[in-house]
Amino acid sequence: MAGRCELNPQDCSLGLQLQDGGATLVPPCHGAFGFAWSGARGAVGVCGGRHRFSVTVLQELLPPAAAAATLAAIPELDAAPGVRVGVSCASTDVAMLGESATSWAYSSLGKKCGGGGGFLPYGVRFGVGDEVISLFHMCVACSATPVRRL
Repeated sequence: MAGRCELNPQDCSLGLQLQDGGATLVPPCHGAFGFAWSGARGAVGVCGGRHRFSVTVLQELLPPAAAAATLAAIPELDAAPGVRVGVSCASTDVAMLGESATSWAYSSLGKKCGGGGGFLPYGVRFGVGDEVISLFHMCVACSATPVRRL
């Protein structure tokens, strides 16, 4: 299936705003929301085969200064503001992309995470103006680990 894929307004984190017909995601970053990850899943699911999608970072949204100072004071938290781009099973919590056994993600902090294995250095950091292209092969026979990177 080629063409534009929108994000699903019924399958996203609380407080998340979808704009431009579901093509643009704006996470909440005010107050306590500055501490939380937000996520959304595409409106089109796949059950197998090779697929690709891309995400362009349009703007960096930072939490309020108080939240940023709190995050900086807890280095082991590794929760700096950022973006994760990846794939997951429908049963994976959208805000936990890359942190469960059934998801994989590339982080704007130059790290990869997936399969519940934690965050590991990978590639380079990305940010405003960058396009991240994700290519993946979904193996139908591998229901325990349905996502394989190309």
